[in-house]
Amino acid sequence: MDLDHALHSIGDHGRGQILIFTIVCSIAQLPASWHIFGILFLGATPEHLCNVLGNTLPALPQSSPVLNTSKVALREGNGSCDGGWIYSQETYGSTIVTEWDLLCDKAILVQLSQTAMMIGVMVGSLTAGYLADRFGRKDVMFIGLFFQGIAGILQALSPSITVFIIVRFIMGILDQMYELPAYSMISELFTPRCRPYAFICMLNFWAAGIFTLPGLAYFFQDWRHLQFGMSLPFLLFPTFYWLVPESPRWLLSVGRFEEASNIVNMISRLNGQESPNIVFLDRDVCQRLTEDSSDEEDGGYGSLTQTSGEMLLRTLSKEGGNGILGRGDGRETFHRAEDVSDANSYRQLFSGYRMTIVSLSTAVLWFVTSFSYYGLSLNAGRLVGDPYLNVFLSGLVELPSHLVATLCVVWFGRRWSICVTLLTTCVACVIVTFLPAFSESEDDLTAAIVAAATIGKFSVAISYAIACLYATEVFPTILRNKGIAFVSVSARLGALLAPFVLVLGDQHSNARVILFGLVTVIPGMLVLLLPEMKGRPQPQTIADVEDLFEEDRAQ
Repeated sequence: MDLDHALHSIGDHGRGQILIFTIVCSIAQLPASWHIFGILFLGATPEHLCNVLGNTLPALPQSSPVLNTSKVALREGNGSCDGGWIYSQETYGSTIVTEWDLLCDKAILVQLSQTAMMIGVMVGSLTAGYLADRFGRKDVMFIGLFFQGIAGILQALSPSITVFIIVRFIMGILDQMYELPAYSMISELFTPRCRPYAFICMLNFWAAGIFTLPGLAYFFQDWRHLQFGMSLPFLLFPTFYWLVPESPRWLLSVGRFEEASNIVNMISRLNGQESPNIVFLDRDVCQRLTEDSSDEEDGGYGSLTQTSGEMLLRTLSKEGGNGILGRGDGRETFHRAEDVSDANSYRQLFSGYRMTIVSLSTAVLWFVTSFSYYGLSLNAGRLVGDPYLNVFLSGLVELPSHLVATLCVVWFGRRWSICVTLLTTCVACVIVTFLPAFSESEDDLTAAIVAAATIGKFSVAISYAIACLYATEVFPTILRNKGIAFVSVSARLGALLAPFVLVLGDQHSNARVILFGLVTVIPGMLVLLLPEMKGRPQPQTIADVEDLFEEDRAQ
């Protein structure tokens, strides 16, 4: 495509792209995981006991039957605690549990607050996708960042758990207002050659947010102070507005050629390139120039033509009569662009047989990978020891999985990498389910079970990272944000369902694990129906998606 050729000519991973990438990921990815996983510390339940007979918590050993009384008799309705609760301040300090006594029958409200946020994320996925495709990635992202800071401060001031839950739902909506546009901006900033590295490196910022969260929580031992600490930086992020340009690919898709030209030339200057000025033209101007130079030899990459020292490129405009002009093999080719006004509807995601395959298969892929990823993560998170260290390690383990994901997409492509890693997850979960704790000779097999569980989590994390990349590539530009929003909703449904599976009961723990594994077979097979995107430019239109299927079929 024309824009990919232009980016290649000015340097597809120069200082300009790296600067924009770093700013976007630092403000829209790293702090995003603070709010998503903040409930681990905001809603933590410290050691506690019922305030009866003058009990004092420090006087009781950890094994005392009175300690954490809410988890035994009182939770089952066999007692009451009219005298209130006594909480340990050693590990967490003040949390919403200690402030509002969210124990026994009220304990579910902590989980409900996280569920409310994930429902908000699901709603925000649809809203943000539409807004970012209609009004641009940049404006929607920065508006979402600012109001997320406001919402976070309101949550820190919550007078009751009811207000806390409502605000958390709003924060879930706002989360997608900056995360989804950031996904698209990063994907659209790079050429196909660099896109896998850039996108998966972006996920490292998400992981960095997870393993920096324990540091914040340890420093701010009061939940209100912690919430302020996570939210105030969002009010400063809009100061970066003038350093981050709009996505040139989106600008071209809506016919704003001059702005796209200025941004690409700005990136070229930041990259230190002394290339000709790049100019994007509409159809009529481009055709006239092409006719005037029809007898000349091609002077560049594919659809690049050089005239009077300027590089002239042609791409989408918002008028239905405009498209993409290419002259890479000496022949003129014209791909008609869908009217952008039609693309404003989500039904365009199902506008044809192959577009429907892309939308539904990708949605199933995101649902299952999210379901298994969060399920295995939460199942492994019930560990003894220091909670701050446990959360730190849970974020740190994401880094090697992202590295392996990068190598997989570069060496083996998207489809087979996802297929193999999902099937590996299935096998690992089956092993965890049926491997006994002790062999017939009384050998301890705990280490083998833990190793299998770790491999399962590691594999699903790889497939999750590649699935996120794949969705930004396979949907056409005019539907990309809505496509990502659609599959993001399915991912949130998977994330919502995982905790409910986990509460089936301790006696069914093995059944939970095998369920997280067996479901991965379905998307592992469906993904093979989709076109491979390794080394291919992103489709601009629905017609381009059709061409991808035809090219795969021809091969």
